[in-house]
Formats: sequence, C-alpha cells, structure tokens
Amino acid sequence: VNGAGGIRGVALLLQRMMLPPLDPRPPRRSDWARAGRPDVATPQSAALLLLRAAQRAPNAFVPVAAAAVITMARLPKLVVFDLDACCWYPEMYMVSFGTPFTKKTETECIARNGQSINLLGAVRDVWSALAGGDPAFADTRVAVASRCDQPAWARELLKLYTTSSGQTFWDAVDGGNLAEIYKGSKDRHLAALQKKTGLDYSEMLFFDDDDWNIKNVSSLGVVSILTPDGVTQDAWEQGLREFAEARG
Repeated sequence: VNGAGGIRGVALLLQRMMLPPLDPRPPRRSDWARAGRPDVATPQSAALLLLRAAQRAPNAFVPVAAAAVITMARLPKLVVFDLDACCWYPEMYMVSFGTPFTKKTETECIARNGQSINLLGAVRDVWSALAGGDPAFADTRVAVASRCDQPAWARELLKLYTTSSGQTFWDAVDGGNLAEIYKGSKDRHLAALQKKTGLDYSEMLFFDDDDWNIKNVSSLGVVSILTPDGVTQDAWEQGLREFAEARG
C-alpha cells in the first residue's frame, strides 16, 4: 500500500495511541516475515514491526498480511467529506464559468473560463486508500455531504477526479448514491446517509472546513474533524486517532 493515506497513516495512529518509542534500527528481513506470521507473540509486537517498516521507508509497500494488526484500532465504516474548501478549492460560488470542466492533472481540473480547481492536501491519497487502495479499509465506505452553490458542477468534478487505481470519485461514492449535495444543514445530509447505509452515527467519521458544520454533525454523535486547510495528512491522521479513541 502506497501513499500518505494508507497503512502509514494507521501505523502512526497506533504509534501515538499505545506503543513505546520505535526501535531506531532499520527493519530486518525477519521483521517483514514475522509481521505476517500467525504466531507473532502479541498484536503489539506485530504492530511494532509494521511501524518500524513504515518509519524507515514511509513510501514503501507494506506486506498485506501485516495489515491485520490494524484490527487493533477501530476504523470507521463510513467516511464523509464536505467538498468546497475541504476536498477542493476554490469553492463553487467562486467559479464564474464552470461547466464543462476539463481534467488537467490528477489533482487539477480547469473550468470553462480557465480557472483551476485543485484537490487539497492529501485528498487524493486518502480517497485512494478508502476506495480499494488499502485492505485495512475494505469495510469502509466513502460519502459526500455538501451544500455547495452548484451541485451539478460538483457532480461533474467528482466524475473527473480519480483515485490512484483510476476509479472516479463519483464511483467511489457508490456511483453517486452516497453523494448528498444540496442546500440544508449537514445533519440532514448525515441523516440521509445513515438511512441509505444503515450505519449508526457512531460508525462514521466526518471532515468539514466549517466550524458550524462540525458542531452540527458532532451533535449527532459523529466524530467530526475541522479542516481549515482541507483534508491534509495531519487532519486525516487526527480523524483516525480521534475515532479510535472515541470508539475503542
């Protein structure tokens, strides 16, 4: 699993929550082998081996077998993202002439007037991990809760941006079924997602750049993370950590 949004993020979470300082030595071949063995002495020791590897080679592939240690930390069943100023910028109301949009790079689309709309922070890495790129999140779904001024433009952008596997963001939110994009309070969006998925609010993790939305959704019992700079790697790790602490 590659990228900032994958096992490295959960490894850092485990490190902060329950493990002693990492052994400064680089991981050995035996470390990699033992991390995937069923007879590892304790889950903590397996996690430590994974953490050593992630620390010394943060962008390297980690054996899928080692991902089993992630069951030690509770992971959300549904991760919900706001869009404007959380996943991308500028916000839709700031774009004068939108559709048709054209994809320029993996993190940039261009509006009809030439204006750039860019993915923020670690958004693409995080969506890639959640949408099939990281086996640790095999049971986690992705959703959108947005009240942007131009819902049709937002849907078009979701169909242009792709994860590292080539899946569109639109497909990542169940072909748009889990994309709640319309005016109204965010508790209304989350209620719709709760009804569609059948998941309890306690199984959800929410990201938004607006403090009022955070307070609104938190009142439902959803772990909610404020993202003034968008979904950065720090914000993502904070979300995983706070969710695990709240649900552990």
